[in-house]
Amino acid sequence: MSTGRGRKPRFRRVPAAAALRRDAHTAIPVAPDASDRPEQRRPYVWLLGLLVGAFFLRLPYLSQSLWYDELFYTAVGLSGESGRWVLTQDLHPPLYASILWLWIHVFGDSEVAVRLPSLLCGVASVAVVFALARRWFDTRIAFLAAGLMALSPAHIWYSQENKTNMLMLLLTACLVWQAERAWRSNRGRDWSLFAVVAVLAPWTNVFAIWILVAVFVWLWAGIVQRRGRDRWRPVAIVTGIAACPFLPLFFFALRRFETLQPSYLRPFTPSEAYKLLFIYLSHGNTVRTISPYASLDVLLQQPWPLFLVDGLFAALLIGGLMVSLNSCAAGQRRAPADWSRPLLLLYFTIPLVGVFVASRMNPRIYIERSMLILLPPYVILLAAAVFAISRRMLLNLLLIVLLALNGWALFNLWVAKADRWTVYKQKNDWRSTAQYFNGERQDSTTPLVIVGTNVPLSVLVYYDHRMREIADPNATLARDADAWIFYLGQRDPAVLVQVLRHAKADTFYVVDDTYWSGGTKQLLERVRADADFRPLDNRSFKGVSVFKFRWLRAAPGRQEVP
Repeated sequence: MSTGRGRKPRFRRVPAAAALRRDAHTAIPVAPDASDRPEQRRPYVWLLGLLVGAFFLRLPYLSQSLWYDELFYTAVGLSGESGRWVLTQDLHPPLYASILWLWIHVFGDSEVAVRLPSLLCGVASVAVVFALARRWFDTRIAFLAAGLMALSPAHIWYSQENKTNMLMLLLTACLVWQAERAWRSNRGRDWSLFAVVAVLAPWTNVFAIWILVAVFVWLWAGIVQRRGRDRWRPVAIVTGIAACPFLPLFFFALRRFETLQPSYLRPFTPSEAYKLLFIYLSHGNTVRTISPYASLDVLLQQPWPLFLVDGLFAALLIGGLMVSLNSCAAGQRRAPADWSRPLLLLYFTIPLVGVFVASRMNPRIYIERSMLILLPPYVILLAAAVFAISRRMLLNLLLIVLLALNGWALFNLWVAKADRWTVYKQKNDWRSTAQYFNGERQDSTTPLVIVGTNVPLSVLVYYDHRMREIADPNATLARDADAWIFYLGQRDPAVLVQVLRHAKADTFYVVDDTYWSGGTKQLLERVRADADFRPLDNRSFKGVSVFKFRWLRAAPGRQEVP
């Protein structure tokens, strides 16, 4: 091309930081990296502030008394025969228990110490949700999704519990993020990290398998549709790597098939799906509060304004699904090689469909906390629906309503309904109960006799190692114990008399877990109706009542106690 005599061609200089990059495999222009310009780093500063806020929102009640399920991941639950049972026979795979075993050897097993891993996993999962939403949509949607996650009562609750749930949620969210990242970059390092997460996630909780299925369905669909011409080899390798630990997990679960159907699990029915999506994940059962085991009739009898709240979240969820579907279609028209957008839909739908189908074969399979894996795609879909609104006034109004609902939900969680079943049953004050028994022990020259029924009192042993649990009333009593905890499977006071004779005691305590009643009421009624027992005292703590009695036939001068 002639440029005229004595003139050189003129080219506009483009700063290197602003130049377009091209994907090495798709040759599709890609926007400049957000970190190339100083003003683009500002979202990360705001994200850091959001994560700090999420951290402090999870601090209240972190030092509450542990409850029975949390006991398994303390020094009491992970030592000796108990530890071997947790690692080999527990309902959940042993990854979290193994991590906690190492953790408590370094940081101890105080309430705060054993719950700190869940808190850190919870805060980290907020950051992963931000990254996923920003990858699929934009920064505004990412901030709203991360904010909804940070304010979620269900997420806050399980960030304060020494259980597997937050590690499961974090690993499954990382699994989706790393799969998308590996597909996009096609680098060996990213595929290796993806393989590591794919191996670890199911060994935290078996429900992580649904996310694993969603991810591999997405990967192989991309291969079949020839969207990643040179990605079939790493996908095949990672599939094989993930399948190898899956087979031992399958046999591990099969061997414990009977324990996989405890009484608290139930079928995943359409009414359960309604409660999960519009009551549990939306506001943690705090705005409308019903027992998860309540029938559909109980739900329908709730005040009608509460259905407006359910309807709001239903409309946003449907809107988010429509936005995501439109985004998939538009993305494929603009960039046929971009295969990331369908992953969000699979992330949300496959666990729902999978659990529904599985519950047709095994009715006792579902509980809300296992479906926390749905919370990341759920909040992303809600955020996408909000910012799909074009009218500024309506958008701002909806943001205000969501903020008000979240504030109301947290107020109910921490204050108004702090002694009711919301996300789950509230925690008993076992610490104060153990302190009461410690005071009683100092006033007694013989070990205390503590009686429970069907609800385990093992948390008392965590708070006072001098206590011992006795399963058999005729078992040899530990002489170094300051208190013996007996369990009466029958409600007959004759068994109680046998216990008192064996322990050579005439004073005993009946402990009633008022949150998890298990036959104590019947025992108390019979003891009070028996003239040979006299009530001495009763104390009440949060979720616990302690009744003190004397066996009159064992008074001095009588021969009933050998």
